[in-house]
Amino acid sequence: MPYGYRGRILHINLASGETWEERPTEVFYRKYVGGRSLGLYYLLKFLPPGIDPLSPENLLVLATSPTVGAPFPGNARHSVVAKSPLTLGFGESEAGGFWGPELKKAGYDAVVIHGAAKQPIYVVIDDGDVELLSAQHLWGKGTQETRELLQQHYDKAQVLCIGPAGEHLVRYASISAGPHDMHGRMGLGAVMGSKNLKAIVVRGTKAINLYDPETVKELAKWFAQHFKADPTNRLLNETGTAGAVELYNELGSLPAFNFRYGTIEGAEKLSGYTWRSKGLIIGAHSCFACPVACRKTVRFESPFEKDRWITSHSAEYESLAALGSNCGITEERELLALTALCDDLGLDTISTGDVIAFLMECVERKLLKGKMWEELQKAKLTFGNASAAHWLIKKIAYREGVGRLAAEGVKKLCEMIGSAAKSFAMHVKGEEIALQEPRGQKIGAALGYAVAPHGGDHIQMEHDYTFATESPFLQSMEPFGIIEPIPPMDLGPKKVRLFVMNQILWSLYNVFDICIFVGPPGHTYRPDHLLTIIRAVTGWKTSWVELFDIGRRSLTMARCFNLREGFSAKDDWLPDRFFEPLKGGASAGNSVPRKELKRAVKIYYSLMGWNPINGVPTEATLYYLDLDWLLDDPKIRDLVTRR
Repeated sequence: MPYGYRGRILHINLASGETWEERPTEVFYRKYVGGRSLGLYYLLKFLPPGIDPLSPENLLVLATSPTVGAPFPGNARHSVVAKSPLTLGFGESEAGGFWGPELKKAGYDAVVIHGAAKQPIYVVIDDGDVELLSAQHLWGKGTQETRELLQQHYDKAQVLCIGPAGEHLVRYASISAGPHDMHGRMGLGAVMGSKNLKAIVVRGTKAINLYDPETVKELAKWFAQHFKADPTNRLLNETGTAGAVELYNELGSLPAFNFRYGTIEGAEKLSGYTWRSKGLIIGAHSCFACPVACRKTVRFESPFEKDRWITSHSAEYESLAALGSNCGITEERELLALTALCDDLGLDTISTGDVIAFLMECVERKLLKGKMWEELQKAKLTFGNASAAHWLIKKIAYREGVGRLAAEGVKKLCEMIGSAAKSFAMHVKGEEIALQEPRGQKIGAALGYAVAPHGGDHIQMEHDYTFATESPFLQSMEPFGIIEPIPPMDLGPKKVRLFVMNQILWSLYNVFDICIFVGPPGHTYRPDHLLTIIRAVTGWKTSWVELFDIGRRSLTMARCFNLREGFSAKDDWLPDRFFEPLKGGASAGNSVPRKELKRAVKIYYSLMGWNPINGVPTEATLYYLDLDWLLDDPKIRDLVTRR
């Protein structure tokens, strides 16, 4: 009897309507586990190199893990994996809520979507029964209405769906997995749209077998009793991540005006604590089995539509910084309305905010020509103009007018506009950069943005300033050999080693689909708790050696996928703006040092077991991680064995 995992993976061919089940062995699950690694296995094994991400050939993998659905906090997530239409490389995004645990209750560990339907459809997975049904009546609707209509028809079901942006193949379209749960990054909503797949409805009643349910229960109880002692979990409980904005503004690490400044006047209006004091936050919600309740509901009068009141998910930090401070917008109702609009239309708030900020600076510098210039001039798209941002978001989602171009993302926009815009086109590998400012006491984010397989992704390392003193963050890394404080802006070998340990640890969380806010570094669960939980759920006699190999294996698979798709070491770099001095606030004058970053990237390659010059995993590394089957791919074999 398997413990934790179901032992069943569902395959669906949308073109033919055929469905079938795969039943992998326990050896397979211990190697690839779930989440990102499971998705990467299918991409590397079955996806031809160089395919168009918006073609029927692309796969869409929705994966949980053996621990998802077990009743302990932080265990509610799932991953969506495909080749990204935004970067043309590896694409993955996670979300919490209830969809992942519900898929497990319905009898499956993962779903692999093949092909494309001729007409809009949705999929229903109901306790192992699978149906493909017409979605003509849902096509064109926002994520909120789509979810409500389907849940009216399928009582107690969980719904994953796209909005108009996904239908119109916006390259940074998101997927909604619930009213508070978005797969924002990498344009995976466009992959669903290209397959004419509007939604996946799941409903299940099957219990999940646990090896040691009493231990799982005790650790969940312990977390509920102790989580408020962790400052981060306490903040999340009170306001969600929006409560961090004032701290970042004080540190000079709140991106403003397209990453030119690290602070903005009026930042307190973007804070979750301000929203709470004004009565804008009207509810708090938890993910499956979690007491933290970090997800907030807000209600406010629309600043753009007379006599309209909006009830929606509150803006998280990344959203409020992307659509708020980075666009020069600080009025809370404007920011909340922009976030709610993106969520309903199915747009990634980070990429959308970065695209708008980029175009605002292009307007400011008078770099635009023709119809694009005329449209944006007429709309008065300048920093601080929320009405113009609101207008542009709608244009992007429906690819209307200038939105047709803006829907392509910052990288392609920059290529259209010309070299004059390159220095402030804030993307890495084609993905718009998240809102963690590396010059603002977070220099590790510079290395993270540079080497992350996705591109400008911030879930690579905990903030540097948390390791600068004898803090709980540093203490929680002691079992991994990190015992000395390191200055926040140090980018030397010790920081790179800390980064590698943290990145592998968070990669492990990704593979198990565990929330980064529940465990090390620094949060409520300690390393021994996580090890105990995984053993108690699965019965595996695992160790931190095996678990770190799992995390490193996932990162190496992602590296190989990108190399196969044409990426190289030259793509592990940052936009020029980060090498310029930051303006404003406590971190003014800080910049990312070029020479130190180049050296850090090479050290990172070496510590990962990759060639220090070109970042290609060595043959020995592939053998050690049991990934030598990747050498069957001629392109990967050529890169690995080339001398």
